This record gives sequence, C-alpha cells and structure tokens, in this order.
Amino acid sequence: MENSVVIGLTGQTGAGKSTVSIELAMEGCAIIDCDVLAHRVVEQSEPCKAELAQQFGADILDEKNHLNRKLLADRAFRSSEETERLNEITHPYIWEALRKEIYALKRQKTDFIVLDAPTLLEAGGDKFCDFVMVVKAPETVRRERIIQRDHLTPEQADRRIHAQPPESFYTHHADYVLDGTKGRDALSRKVRTILRSITGGYHV
Repeated sequence: MENSVVIGLTGQTGAGKSTVSIELAMEGCAIIDCDVLAHRVVEQSEPCKAELAQQFGADILDEKNHLNRKLLADRAFRSSEETERLNEITHPYIWEALRKEIYALKRQKTDFIVLDAPTLLEAGGDKFCDFVMVVKAPETVRRERIIQRDHLTPEQADRRIHAQPPESFYTHHADYVLDGTKGRDALSRKVRTILRSITGGYHV
C-alpha cells in the first residue's frame, strides 16, 4: 500500500484483545503493544514515577526507585477516579513514545500498524488511528479470565472491571467489533475480512 494504515485495537479487560492481536500479527500487521510500551516508559521516566509516588504513595517505589506495579495497580484500580488519575499522569509520557514508534514504522512503509491499547479511547489515542477495532465479551467471561490470568481475587477482578467504562462506550467508538468468545478460527476469518475491507485489495 502507498500509506500505512493505523488500527487501534481495544476492549474491556478480559475480552480477548490479546488473541485478536496475535491474529493480526499473523496476518503481517506490525503490533505496538501499548502495555509493554507503557511499562517501559513509566519505568524509565523519573518524572513520571515521581508523580505516581506523589499520588499513590511513596511506597510504590522501592529503595532502587523501581516501581511496584502490583501495589500501584491495587491502588489505581480501586475506583474509576483513581484510574482516571493514573491515566492523567502516565498518558502524556506514553503517547509521546507512541508517536515516535508510529513514525518509525511509517518511515519503513509498514502496511498495517496496530496499536494494541486497553485505554486507547479513554486516553484519546484513537486520534492516531485510521480505524478502531473493539473486542467484546460478557462480563462473566471477562471476570473469570482475568481471575485466572492475573491471579486476582474475585473482589480485585470486580474492582478492575468496574473501573472501566461500559461496553457501550467502546462499541460506540468502534469501526469494527469482534466477539472475543469466538474460537481462533472464527476470529482469524474475521480479522482477514476486516483487513480486506479496509484496503479493498488485501490478500492473505
């Protein structure tokens, strides 16, 4: 293609976004894992860590100034207000790093660039995207998944789920919606269909 297409991939926690991301990668898309990017940026940015410690407690940093992510998460996901404050602090640092990564991939003339970002819409990251892809699943399914995935108690899982916007918020902003309860084959077919619809000339 002549120009890179940037696709935002998002959805509520436990919906199956990671599975869809894998399918997109298998179709040749360049994936920017914004969680990994965020972890790297926050760990390396002393000003960002200082702001977080001021907001969520100095004990989230150890004696070597390394971030205790679990403690931060426990405090930041206690309420939607705390989660919003976390995002307000970290997003400016993260988006600046993201801009640089997108620019580098565009310079390489990458066809599809996927921003795998759980808070894409809340943070306004969809401004970087040509299209937004949302993965959804029922709350009962998501709850069980994150309990197993992140070794959470049911109470911790519920706090994390309820700190996020409702499903309607995500689907309202979506150009494409995928059902995260479908099997890998069905998701793979859906991903190929979406990529074809975006370009009109995409071939697997």
